[in-house]
Amino acid sequence: MNGTPLPPSNAKAGPGQERGFALLTVIVIVMALTILGLSLFSLSGFEARFFRPALNQAQAVQSGRAGVDWARYVLESTDDLDSVRIATLYPPGITGVIARRGDVFETADSTGPVFPPPGDTPVPIWVRTVASQGNQESAVLAKFSPNDGHDLYKRLMTVMDSLVIEDDLADRFGNTLLLGVIRMGTVRIKDYASNVITEPIHGPPCVGQLTVPRPEEDLLGEWWTQKFGAAQNLIPVDGSPITLGPTGSEPAIYRTDLNQMEGNPLRLWSASLDGDECIIRVRGTSIWMFPDGLRCTAQLRFENIGSGAATVILVGRPGPSVPGSIENDVGFALFGGVHIPSGVNVFMISNGCVEIEHEPGPWQNDASEAKYLSIYADWVKLKGPGGNSNDMVLEHGAGCNPSLLQDARDGLVDQLIEADLLPNSRHARRRLTFVPGTWNENPTPMGN
Repeated sequence: MNGTPLPPSNAKAGPGQERGFALLTVIVIVMALTILGLSLFSLSGFEARFFRPALNQAQAVQSGRAGVDWARYVLESTDDLDSVRIATLYPPGITGVIARRGDVFETADSTGPVFPPPGDTPVPIWVRTVASQGNQESAVLAKFSPNDGHDLYKRLMTVMDSLVIEDDLADRFGNTLLLGVIRMGTVRIKDYASNVITEPIHGPPCVGQLTVPRPEEDLLGEWWTQKFGAAQNLIPVDGSPITLGPTGSEPAIYRTDLNQMEGNPLRLWSASLDGDECIIRVRGTSIWMFPDGLRCTAQLRFENIGSGAATVILVGRPGPSVPGSIENDVGFALFGGVHIPSGVNVFMISNGCVEIEHEPGPWQNDASEAKYLSIYADWVKLKGPGGNSNDMVLEHGAGCNPSLLQDARDGLVDQLIEADLLPNSRHARRRLTFVPGTWNENPTPMGN
């Protein structure tokens, strides 16, 4: 047959057919990407609905934890259980705080003091906080044990190692009167020959054992570095009284470091004062620091020149030891005794010895008195005046339970401690100690 021949079956597609296939491929890919994008968008929205509540819950829990720390600080500062409930400004995220005193939270008291009166058994303190973030809430409950801290300064002496009293001469021992409480790391009372004194100390003081931190912790640490760095240099004028005290309301801090060699054999002292240089005129509150100790050959006499009570914090570290010196490891060597009248509060702190003696000379038989004195030192050395006419009387109240305004709660000593003006203040502060095993975090809110 002579019909028209058919085109070969393997003939190539034309340009129009190729464009059609490409367009179909693009459409399929676009649809696939669109479906994938919509799926991812839907998934991200799904995850967001779960992520935001989880984040809010975590933030609410963290706010609750921070609220417990805030409440502990407020309770330690105010000594008032209700102070956290009625606070006008809570930390961020906190909606309610309550503190209670008692063995069981549900039945505990929510009003009254945090810390017990002296001598009473501490009662547990509970703190509960409620926090919210977004639509999530969390409650945290914790239990604390109240601790009044170490009374390092609310007594006549806090001594680490030993109390040394001259008793070779009966009048010297009999003329040394100590009134108040003495607490010692080790109760060791001896004479100048290192023999144990068995007869009662005159006064008499109330002596007992108590383990407390040593002065070295702050006198060789950060407290000394900070205070010494902030102190103004005080150079005594030869033969003239010394004046201490701020011109405003803030405490004044002084340092004296004259690098004087005195004694036999010679020993390094930050200051060696004589005559009227040992008259200290004071007002307000002052810290006076001696990196190598203070030596005074006359009576150290304080005079109040201010309108109210004055407070002086003397801090002395012993200078380098010298072979054969009887003044080794001595931060204060006061060879004429002291005169601290009413209206002047004096604290003496040393990581060595506080030595108050009536040595041979103009002051050896004269009276010596301190109406309010608190010594915190490694050891103390005392020698009263000679003769039968005068005494050295060092006072910090009387008996085993003295009642002094300076030592009352929130009184002078507590204020100095809160301002970190006394060494080892952190050990003396009232504090709440967390009781392990009582921390409870509950995502279900509890009402106040």
